[in-house]
Amino acid sequence: LFELCPAHHLASCKEELFHSIAMPTVFVALGLLIVRHVVGIRFSSGIPNSQLQFGADAPQVGQDPIAKVAPPTLSEGHKPLNFDFMTTDFQYPGHVQDLENFIKRRMRERAIGSIKDEIVRGHFCAKQGQRSETYYASSLCYWVPELVPSSTTAEGVVNGQQQRQKAVAMAPGSVSWQRHGAASADDAEQSLCTGWKGGPGKCLKCSICHNNALGESGRIESSSFVEEVQLPPCLKETDIEKQCSEAYEASSMPLRLEDIRCRDLLARRKAAEKAVRECTQKVQHLTLRLERDLESELQRAQGNVASFKAQVEAKKEEEQKSALRMESECHDYLESSGRVAHIDFIKNADWLRCKQHQWTSCMDGDAACQRRISVELDLYSKCTQCFIAATSRDDARVQIRVAEDMLRDGESKAQKVQRDIQEIRVELFQWQHHLPTLQDSLQRIDREWFPQEEACQQTMLDYESGKPEHLRLCAATLYDQSCEKACISQLSAGCGVVEGSSPGDQRGRGGVQVSCSPPQTSWVLAPETQHLQCNRILAFQRPVYSQAILFTGWLWTLSHRRSTAWEKMYFMLESGDAVRSATLHQFKKDPSKSSNLPQQVDTAITLWDAMGVAKVNGNYLKRENASCFLVYHFFRTFKFCAPEDAELYGGFSSSAALRDYWVALLKSTFRFKGFVKASPFEGVSRCCCTSSDPQSCEVLSSVELYKSRSPFNSAAVCPADQGYRYYKKRGIARLPAACLLPKSM
Repeated sequence: LFELCPAHHLASCKEELFHSIAMPTVFVALGLLIVRHVVGIRFSSGIPNSQLQFGADAPQVGQDPIAKVAPPTLSEGHKPLNFDFMTTDFQYPGHVQDLENFIKRRMRERAIGSIKDEIVRGHFCAKQGQRSETYYASSLCYWVPELVPSSTTAEGVVNGQQQRQKAVAMAPGSVSWQRHGAASADDAEQSLCTGWKGGPGKCLKCSICHNNALGESGRIESSSFVEEVQLPPCLKETDIEKQCSEAYEASSMPLRLEDIRCRDLLARRKAAEKAVRECTQKVQHLTLRLERDLESELQRAQGNVASFKAQVEAKKEEEQKSALRMESECHDYLESSGRVAHIDFIKNADWLRCKQHQWTSCMDGDAACQRRISVELDLYSKCTQCFIAATSRDDARVQIRVAEDMLRDGESKAQKVQRDIQEIRVELFQWQHHLPTLQDSLQRIDREWFPQEEACQQTMLDYESGKPEHLRLCAATLYDQSCEKACISQLSAGCGVVEGSSPGDQRGRGGVQVSCSPPQTSWVLAPETQHLQCNRILAFQRPVYSQAILFTGWLWTLSHRRSTAWEKMYFMLESGDAVRSATLHQFKKDPSKSSNLPQQVDTAITLWDAMGVAKVNGNYLKRENASCFLVYHFFRTFKFCAPEDAELYGGFSSSAALRDYWVALLKSTFRFKGFVKASPFEGVSRCCCTSSDPQSCEVLSSVELYKSRSPFNSAAVCPADQGYRYYKKRGIARLPAACLLPKSM
C-alpha cells in the first residue's frame, strides 16, 4: 500500500496511513488513494484542499485582516538579545531517535529524551542541570577584589601590609525566584544562586539553569554554577597597590629614608636584646641541668653499678654451691652407669638421658630378671637425682649471665652520664664567656637608641599613617584602569540575562528577580557603601529578560486522543530568543487570575521545528462558521479554532481576524522549520496572484501550495479556493516585482 504513495509526498502519506486507518484494508486504501489524486486530499491532515487556507499573514491587534503586518516585537525590558556571550553554536540540537521517540510519535506525542531539543546545541544549559532545567539566568557581573576592602584607612592593614582577600560567597539575594501573593514566605522568595564561592581577583557571575516553575508541582527547580568573565588587560588591586606605594615612596623620600634608618636601628636593638635574653636563658638552663639533673643521675648510675656487681658475686657463689650438690648427687650415678666418672664432663642437664623401662615384672622363679629390674630401677633413680642437681646448676649459670648483662648496661649508662656532664660543662663555659660581649653590644645600641627613641617613633608613625591615606586617594585615581571597572562595564558578557518569566507576569507562578547584591565592596573606591556601589554597577548593567509573553487568549482545540472532543483552553505564546524556541503553553484556566491555584494543564508545544501553519474552514472540523487553523508538527497536527465573535478579545473585529493574528505569530516562530520532518513541497515556490493586477501577487511556498488535482500532474499549484492562480494564468506576461522567484519557477 505504501508503494502507491507518490514520491514527492511519500513521508506524510505513509505516516497518515499508519495513524488514520484503524483497520486497514485493501479496499479502503485504494479508495483513499483515488480520492487523493482526484479530489486533492492531504494525507498529513486528512482535510480536502478546498477547505485549506495557507499562508496569509496576520494583522495587528484591532486592525483589518487584510492589512499585512509583521509579528509584534518584544516589550521594553524584553528586547532581542545577542547571545554571543554564551555560544557561537546556534545550530539545531537534533532530536532523539530511539525506541521511546518512535513510540511517542506513533502516539502523536513529542518524546522528551536526553537531548534538550528546545534550546540550541551551544546553550549553557544544554549539557548542565536536569532535563527540565532549560532556562538560563545569570546574576550581574561582580568583581571580587584581591585585597580586603576597608571602611576606614586603618582597617584592612596588618603590620603595614594590606590583607589578602579569601574566597567569598555570592550573596543569596543576587538571583531569586519571586512570586507575588504566595501563601508562605518560602514560596514568595527562593534564592537560586547558592552553594558556590568565588576566588579573589576575578570577574564572576552566577549562572543558573532552571525550569521556570513549569513542573507539575509549580515550584522552581534550579542548578547554579560560577562563571568567570574574561577581561581585557587591566589593573588588579595588587597592581594598584604597587604603583601607589612606589609613588608614595618617591614623593616622601626624606621621610622614607629616616623611617628606614630608625627601623634599622630599632631592629638592631631588638636583635641585640634578643641575643642577650637567649644567652642568659641558655646559661640558666645549662647550670640547672648540670647541678640538678646530671649530678643526681650520675649518682644513681654509679649506685646501680655497685649493686649489679654485688649481684654477680652472689650468683657466682650460688653456682658453686649448685655444682657441689650436683657432684655429690651424680657421683654414684656416674660410677653405676659406667660413664665418664669426672663431674666436669656433665656439660648440662640435657646431657643426661634417664631412661625408665616399660616392664617392671618377671615370671615366677626368674631370679635373673628380678635382679636386672632391680639394678635398672636403682640406676634410673640415681640418674633422676643427678638430673635435678644438674638443672639447678644450669639455672645458677643463667642467672650469672643475666646479672653480668645488667652490670655492663649500668656501666655504659654511667659512662654516658659522665660524657654528658663533660659536654655541658664545656658548652656552659662558652655561653658564660660570650654573655659579657653581648651585654656590651646591647648597652652600646641602647646609648644610641634611647636619645632618639621618641623622634624615631614619631617618624615611623607619620610614615605608616600617611601611606594608607595616600593609597586610598591614589587608588581612586586609577579606577578607570582597574579590573573592577572593566568587570562591571562588560556589556557583552551576559550579565543579568534572564530566560523565562519575570515576577508578576501573566503566567502567575512568579519569575526570576535579579538584584544588585555584590559579594564584596570595592577596595579601589573604599570606603564606599553598597548603595553607591550598586549605582556604579547599574550604570552599566541592567537585568535583561530575553523572552516575553507575545499573546494570550482562549482557543478551542481538538484533543488528539479523542478526535471529536473539543476543549476550550487558555493559550499563552512565549517568545523564543537566539538560543531557544518559542513555546505555546496551554491551561485550563487563565493563570493570571488563578495564581494561587495549582496549574492543571501545561502541555508546552515547542514551535521552532514545526512543519508549518495553515488556516482552514471550521465547517470541515464540524465547527460551523468557525475560523480555525492547523499547526503541522513532525509528530502531530494540532487543530485550533478561534472563539466566536461574542467571545473575542484583544480588540479584534472578527473571529477570522483573531485567527489570522495567531497564525502570523506562530508562523514567525518556525526557525528550524522542517529540520526533523520536511514540510510538503519544501523548497518549492510559486508566484500566485488574486487578479490580473501585478500588485496582487505574492510568493507562496511549502505548505501554502496545493498538489495538483490532475492525475497526470503531481506538481505544486496555487490555492485556487483562496482566489489564487499562477501569474501567467492571470494574463501577466512578466514576473511581477513582488515575486522574487528563481528562473526555474
